[in-house]
Amino acid sequence: MSPFWPQALPIEVLAVEQPRQLRWQGQEYPIQQISDHWRVHTGWWDGETWRDYWEVATEGALWVLYRDLLAGRWYLERVYE
Repeated sequence: MSPFWPQALPIEVLAVEQPRQLRWQGQEYPIQQISDHWRVHTGWWDGETWRDYWEVATEGALWVLYRDLLAGRWYLERVYE
């Protein structure tokens, strides 16, 4: 079973146009592959959500991250180990 955080957890991500490396619990993980990317833009009428989601692979794990485009922050939603 993979950890899933419905509220998501803040995470540090090094990115230019796409994520290149992430830091989680004091350890750095170079991103080896981007598996998927999608954008969610909803609720503009009552509390907007605008996010870029990334499914990325590092050595030994698959991560689902998103960048809150309104706040400019990165979050971790799920890890498959």
